[in-house]
Order: sequence, then structure tokens, then C-alpha cells
Amino acid sequence: MSSLEPILNAAKACYLRMGVAKTTAADIACEAGISRATLYRRFPSHNDIFQAVLARDSWEMIEACEKALLGIDDPAEHVIEGILYVLDEIVRRPLHAHLFSESNGSWALSQTMAAENLHDMCVQMLLAMPGLRAGSDPTTETRIAFMGEWILRILTSYAIVPSHIARNRDEMRELLYTTLEPAIRALFVSADLKQANVKSIR
Repeated sequence: MSSLEPILNAAKACYLRMGVAKTTAADIACEAGISRATLYRRFPSHNDIFQAVLARDSWEMIEACEKALLGIDDPAEHVIEGILYVLDEIVRRPLHAHLFSESNGSWALSQTMAAENLHDMCVQMLLAMPGLRAGSDPTTETRIAFMGEWILRILTSYAIVPSHIARNRDEMRELLYTTLEPAIRALFVSADLKQANVKSIR
């Protein structure tokens, strides 16, 4: 077990018991059985602790999501079903449900968008699909990064404030296909063309 795990476990316990806004570094240190000085040697700020806790639990959710999506090769379907899966899981998981409640929404949004590791998760989900490869073309890499941020913003926004138009899973799926599918297909077409051009040059 990582030396950071006890601290992350302590922080998670405090968040669930007292709420994010009321939890202090002193609370986390006390829960972990360490001094605040030791805590700050591991994490420079409370924001860093929050982002680490959220990233750890989010990785667990993403791994479960990827298993659920096995066999879905169509890029748009893969991404959209992944978003739907994660939105459902956020409600089911106590930490995520608490963090993305409307009372914590604005703080959770700013922290989530500032966390590079959460953006990296979205990018890795894209790169795991057939048709996209990292490191081959700067333009494609930039577009993948843009798409990763857009997906993260979609997840965060709808987790905090659910749609008043798409009121169930099927309607949410239709909303995502209407708005997101064209961009996903354009990204993959662009990547395919780049790869085809590289092959023709060779």
C-alpha cells in the first residue's frame, strides 16, 4: 500500500462525515494519526489532497467503466455510453455523490477542471479506442486533448446540475448523440486521414 493511502482514506472519511467545505487539514491529519507538518510534507495544500482523493476514486470508476464497455468498438457509441455510465456511477458512489451535489458544485467544478490527472483520464479513455494513437501527430494530439476536456466538462456539468430536458437515460443518450457524436466522428476521421497520409508517404 502506498504511504499516501492512509492520508487519502482519512480525507475521504472526513469528507463523507463532515463535508468537503467543513473539513480542514487538521481534521485529516487527526483522522490519519499524523501531524499537520507531516501532512503538508505529503500534500502542499488541501486542494492537492482533494484532487488526489477524487482522482483515486475516479480511476476505480473509469476502470469499471472500461470493463462495461468491452466489445463496443464504435467510437461515438463508446464515448457516449461511457459518459452515461459515469453519470450513473457518480450518483451511486457516496464520495462522488457528495462532492458533486449542488451545495458543493461550484467548488467541485473548479477543483475538477484544475486537476490535470482527471483530464488525463478522459484522454486515456479516448486513446484506448482503436483508431487513435498517441504521439504520431501534433494536430491530432491537440484535438484529443480538446475532446478530453470537453468530456470532463460534460461529466462535471451534468453531475452537478442534471438536465431538465433530458430527464432519463434514453433522452440523455439522444442529447449526447445530437451534440457530441459529430465531434467524435470528426476526430476519428481526422486521425484516420493523418494515418493514411503517413502510410502513403512511406
